[in-house]
This record gives sequence, C-alpha cells and structure tokens, in this order.
Amino acid sequence: MPVPSASTQNAVDTAERRAKRAERRGFAVGAIGVVVAIAALIPAFRGEAREQRGDADDRKEKKAEDALEAGLPLKLSPGATYYGPGWYVSSTSYGNDQLNGQPFKQDGGAAVPSWAWLAKNWTPLSSTGVAVSVESQYKTTVLVQALKLRSVDCHRPVPKGTLLQPPTIGDGGDGAPAVDMGMYVDANRPVTRKVQGLTLGAPYTDQVALDKGDARELRIIFNTQRRACTFQADLLVNSKGKQYRLPLPADWSNGKPAGYTFTVAPPSKAYQSRYVVSRDDQLIAVPESDIEWSGQDPTYTGNGELNSW
Repeated sequence: MPVPSASTQNAVDTAERRAKRAERRGFAVGAIGVVVAIAALIPAFRGEAREQRGDADDRKEKKAEDALEAGLPLKLSPGATYYGPGWYVSSTSYGNDQLNGQPFKQDGGAAVPSWAWLAKNWTPLSSTGVAVSVESQYKTTVLVQALKLRSVDCHRPVPKGTLLQPPTIGDGGDGAPAVDMGMYVDANRPVTRKVQGLTLGAPYTDQVALDKGDARELRIIFNTQRRACTFQADLLVNSKGKQYRLPLPADWSNGKPAGYTFTVAPPSKAYQSRYVVSRDDQLIAVPESDIEWSGQDPTYTGNGELNSW
C-alpha cells in the first residue's frame, strides 16, 4: 500500500480539523439555542407558579371566610368599662370585727382579704354585669337586639350576713360610648331594658347594626330587687334571617371566658356586720348608723367611728 505524500496528509488533517471545528460550532449553536429556548420559557413557568400560588391563597382565604360565615356572627372579647358592683354581701357573718384593720391586698391572690377572695366568697349586691366587645364576622349586617336569661335559680335574700364596700376602681378614660342594656333578673317577665348608670329604665327597643369587621362594646347590667339569683344569659343577635343566642361570659381569664354563671343578691338591711375599705386599703368595721340606704343602694356616710376615711 503506497504511503501518502506529506502534502496529501496535511490536507487530510486540515479537513478533519475543519470538520471537528464545524461540529463544535454546531454543538455550541445548538446548546445556545436550547438555553435561549429555556430562557424564553422561564417567565411563563414563573407566571404559572405565581398563578398557582395565587389560586392557593384565594382558596385558603375563601376557606377561612366560609368558616367564619358558618360560625357565630359575632366574636366576643373582654370589654373594659364595667367595674363591678359598689357593694358585696356574704352569708358569713364577720361579726366582732373579725376583719377590722386588715389590709385589702389588691393583688393578693387567695389572701384574705383580696379581690380573688372577694370574687370567690362574696355575692354582688343588687346588680352584677359584664362588659363585652363584639366584632361582626359576617358579610351581611348583624343586628344586636336583646338579652335572654336561662338557668335562672332565685331564692330568699342572704340573711344576717356581712355587707362590704371594696376599694373603687378608676375609670377607663375617654373612648367610644358603650351600648348599655340590662334586665331585672327576678322580674316575673324579664325584658331587656335601657340603662342609666346602674338604674334600669324603659324596655330596650334599639338595635345595634354591625357590618363585617365593625366592633362595639356592650355593657350589660343585671339587677335584682327581691331575691338572690344565679343565672346565665345570652345575647340575641340576628343575621341572614336567623336569630342567634350567644352565651355571655360572667368572667374572663387571659382573654377567654372563665365562667358563664352570674350571681346577684338583693339588699337586706339586717346585716350583722358591715365593712368598708379605707383610702389606705384597710378593712374597717363600721356601725349600722354609718350606712344609709336609698332604695337598693347603700351609701357609707362616714359619720361614725371611722376616722381614717
């Protein structure tokens, strides 16, 4: 077999190199084309992903909205403008000045005497109540209409116990006025009434209209005139052609309902012992002559032996 000349071999080598370069250029051009094509598709992919996320967010929002619409029409939370009764009564007679001179501990927990001790062992005199903030959850208007009692159990007044005026609580400052309504718990036919201070007046005929997201504070007073009562109460509201009964918490703890049973006692002037909390937070025993009554409301006159008042 003849050996190719040098010039012929050079020509072959050159042709092979040119072929390889052309192949590489073709591959590079192809790769660039693929990259360009992929780059062109990225915005579409991203747009589709955004659309899918948007659809998922919409579905999540609609699910949450449907859950609200399927639930109660109002969200309840603690109000701030009800400070409790001015006087309490106990079936225990703390006679012979058993508590005289003891400090009333504002944050004393179960210490005696303290707010916790008072709440656990004493009954509000003449009136009790609660302040509650309500926020509308429905797209359609929610109407707050009235109160309704249930599980009412009334009996004779507390006999010959102890009367106590605890320290006062400061007011909550200025703010949007609360909606006031109340009831006589021991009435033969309890109806929702208008409120002036702690006094109940004519039947309540107003309606509070709340659109979605609207909030309002309700201050509710329950009075008794003749009998001591325990009871539960509902707030009657109307929306979407349906009436709802929302249980009213009697007490709150950390922003959540701590109980639904209210207690209230009527006035009984035959108390065996009477105490008031002085300005320096001391429990002071006072004589009967220092308590004046105006209907259901006792007033400490300070005309007797309490010198530190």
